[in-house]
Amino acid sequence: MLLGVTGAGKSPTANAILGQEAFTESRTRASEEQRGRVENRNISIIDTPGFFNTHLTDEEMKKQMIKSLYLSDPGPHVFLLVINLETFREEQRNIVEKIQENFGEKAFLFTMVLFIGREKVSRREFNQIIKSEATQKILNYFEGRFHAMNSSNECGLNQIMKLLKSIDKMMKKNKGQNYSNEIYLKNQRKLKEHKRSLKKDDKRLNQEEDRMKQEQAQYFHPKSEVCGLRQCVQRDPKDTVPVPYYEPFKDTTHTVCCIQRSFASSLKRFSVSVFNGSNGIKVSVTVCRTDTIGKLQQTVLQLRPDFIECGNLAYNGKPVQLHQTLSELQVKPGAVFITYQKCHGV
Repeated sequence: MLLGVTGAGKSPTANAILGQEAFTESRTRASEEQRGRVENRNISIIDTPGFFNTHLTDEEMKKQMIKSLYLSDPGPHVFLLVINLETFREEQRNIVEKIQENFGEKAFLFTMVLFIGREKVSRREFNQIIKSEATQKILNYFEGRFHAMNSSNECGLNQIMKLLKSIDKMMKKNKGQNYSNEIYLKNQRKLKEHKRSLKKDDKRLNQEEDRMKQEQAQYFHPKSEVCGLRQCVQRDPKDTVPVPYYEPFKDTTHTVCCIQRSFASSLKRFSVSVFNGSNGIKVSVTVCRTDTIGKLQQTVLQLRPDFIECGNLAYNGKPVQLHQTLSELQVKPGAVFITYQKCHGV
């Protein structure tokens, strides 16, 4: 697997190793695998986007590093950190942090620095670069392992074979083991844990919904509500506008609270109930704040044609008109409307 900063020359180097134009020699934005055969050896090379890539966000870069591990399954034998001697600059000295961030410290055991562009610097300049404090600081992370060769267009088969021998030497020290793609597996585990967490949340929400339905069924007693409504009207026979049932009937308060808690977060759609004062039938429907009382009544009648079909609906103890909207009446989630007639009709 080839690593390096943007523009280091990873793709041309990969093509030189394979002896063919397998990779597009431009700024790589996605991890890619190509295979070839070099001197009776099967070789698989993975090219990766350059670190400090201005075309990719940090999150996109991490995804491409994970993809590179997936492509190399069960893991690469070697990471080649490509550094161009001609363009070696300050930001490349921070590249070790990027390797550790994406692959962990274990990757250091499988990494070799590959200096390219050897023909473009003199022996004296090359030795100065290698012995410099900045370069030695990088090499120390990888136990001093490095290899140098010419640029891709000046690199012959002889230099490629020397590189492969250096890689063989490192692999022998690692007993032929692959770098374990622990980071990829760790991310997969995190993904599975996240999915399990979502399933648990769904299960918990379903249980909460079932519990609320049971509570509503437990606290809603139509017969007792009808009885209370009759008593309310009988106390004042001339009053044709009964008070909403959830105020005088304590056993339904909890039900209303549950409904309010369920729909309070909704900005547009919520639940209201219509209670038929003559026979105790209650229908709960979901409505919009822009709906009119007439539309509410039509919706209820579609569900229960036996409801009293007239404009005599009351809310908060006051009659409402068919043209009025729920918004202008300031109807709240869980509200209750009551159908009413003259006292003798109850």
